[in-house]
Amino acid sequence: MRRMGSRTAALGLVLIAVPALADAQPSGRQSAYDDAWSSLYTGAYGDAVTKYEALLREAPGAAQARNDLISALVATGQYDRAIEVGRAAPESQPVANAVGEALLAVGRLDEAAQAFREGATAGPYALTAEANLAELYFDRGEIDEAMGRFDRFIDVYNGANGNMSARDLLAVGRAVTYLGRTEPNLFQDALRALTEAEGPQSTRAETFVRQGRLHLSKYDSPTAKEYFERVLADNPRHPEALLGMAEAALFDGGSGAEEFLERLFEVNPNHVRGKALHAHRMLTEETYQEGARLAEETLEINPRSLEALTALAGSHFVAGDETGFAEVRARALAINPAYAGLDVAMAELAVRIRRYAQAVERASAAVELDPAAWEGWGLLGMNQLRLGDVEEGRTSLETAFAGDPYNPWFKNNLDLLDTFERYDIHTTEHFELFLHGDESDLLAVYL
Repeated sequence: MRRMGSRTAALGLVLIAVPALADAQPSGRQSAYDDAWSSLYTGAYGDAVTKYEALLREAPGAAQARNDLISALVATGQYDRAIEVGRAAPESQPVANAVGEALLAVGRLDEAAQAFREGATAGPYALTAEANLAELYFDRGEIDEAMGRFDRFIDVYNGANGNMSARDLLAVGRAVTYLGRTEPNLFQDALRALTEAEGPQSTRAETFVRQGRLHLSKYDSPTAKEYFERVLADNPRHPEALLGMAEAALFDGGSGAEEFLERLFEVNPNHVRGKALHAHRMLTEETYQEGARLAEETLEINPRSLEALTALAGSHFVAGDETGFAEVRARALAINPAYAGLDVAMAELAVRIRRYAQAVERASAAVELDPAAWEGWGLLGMNQLRLGDVEEGRTSLETAFAGDPYNPWFKNNLDLLDTFERYDIHTTEHFELFLHGDESDLLAVYL
């Protein structure tokens, strides 16, 4: 795998507090735009919508104002209205990426892909649209196509010689994060690109959110929360930062997730990932009917949400409804034939309810769909150990750790396995007793 070269040149852009509406704007209009941007940046989304609509009535062709209006509408869950605003643009290309993101939120994947292709042809959002399109390919199971597109971002970065905008650096960081799934060292390069993207207000919040997500995906919850908190310090109503804090709270196993989800739904009652997370949380708390209801409600907003389908499948799984589970799983795989996330989630649920054989079954299904589903390999190995399949468990865990060397649970279990040579096995009529060699002869008699 090619690596990103070191950057010796300074960034070739001027960092400004707000994006300019257009070149040589009258001072009054620029002031009105600055005011609208301030409302958007601090989370006063309703005010931002009103102000941007006023700007567009005067200048319908102001692409940046239209992009920002779409962002405000998406942030508050007004996806259909955001699409309408984008479709009303005198020129579609400058706002195509933003329209694609709104289409993506409601599961209109083919239209979103078309919009991203148009958005990628030119303009300041071209590389962002390229990243969005590659992620869409990935989420539809076209892994090879997606990874080839992500890999080209390294060429873009290395060929820029330091002259990249913060928005383009953000796109590079997103792309290289995906490359890290098969080359873990590239996560460091992804983090470097995201760090270099810090600076201008126009991209600061998303940059910090992406950094937080990357750290959380590598099991560093404290650092992840620091990034999310930076966003919330400027905008206490930022939906993605609130979602990140909820995910970090659930990762830590403590309280707090409910508070952040409530704050998220006050801003955006239609936030698909947030609602799916809430549904899954209901399943882990054994309120299965509520989890199913929330999942169905989420699918009304986006019928192609893999996260919501996963939660719905989980409600059937824990209830022992094999037919219902198979039907929902088939719906998910029709969207993404390589989607291992559903089976990984089912393996985790099976562990919670002590169904270790089912955990092995579902984890095996996950890695069959996607051989790079490292969490699936890890769950497979840990549950093979629970069932006494020590050598198979070791092999699975070694595969998992080779793919994801940041995972502390994989390492801890492998370290434990390294101590097994000090233990003896005593076989009885019904059990195999696994006892430390220093005391096995004595304890075996009593056991």
